[in-house]
Amino acid sequence: MRLGLVAITAAALSLGVCSAEATTRALVVGVSGYPALAESLRLTGPKNDSRAFANTLAKLGIEPANISVLADGVSGLADGIADQGPATRDAMLSGLDRLVETSAPGDLVVFYFSGHGSQQPDRDGDEQGGNDEIFLPYDVGKWNGSGVENALVDDELGERVTRLLDKGVDFFGNLFGFGG
Repeated sequence: MRLGLVAITAAALSLGVCSAEATTRALVVGVSGYPALAESLRLTGPKNDSRAFANTLAKLGIEPANISVLADGVSGLADGIADQGPATRDAMLSGLDRLVETSAPGDLVVFYFSGHGSQQPDRDGDEQGGNDEIFLPYDVGKWNGSGVENALVDDELGERVTRLLDKGVDFFGNLFGFGG
């Protein structure tokens, strides 16, 4: 499966790398530690996934300065790739907002998430199945009766993707959330 991901990513990114004026930017997110969750729910793979994905982007010709990594415990990033610390909810939203602000028409934005994902009841009535998909950041909290504290809701990600697309920016996302 990972080989297929790399092949798909390489094909998608080749479009952004070929244009002389377009810039490819990436936000690579890996959440492993989850300090508020039971130790049995902590993961080891996402920090490794994040390192491998970010380094692959650099090998494909993406400028390392345009690759930001939010991951706890990540090491071995290629020179110039920004390690911005753990993927807290605020860090993820700020990173996405920064991509919206800095990207221009014709650019390509890549978003990659590896970590826990789940569902919670839809709060605004826009989900056909009655549930929002959620991504669990490093600082995820507990279930509070109506949702998971600090979860990143699919609507929040979707709003930022829509802002990118409205600017004429291409978007490529791989979301590896593990149901919880």
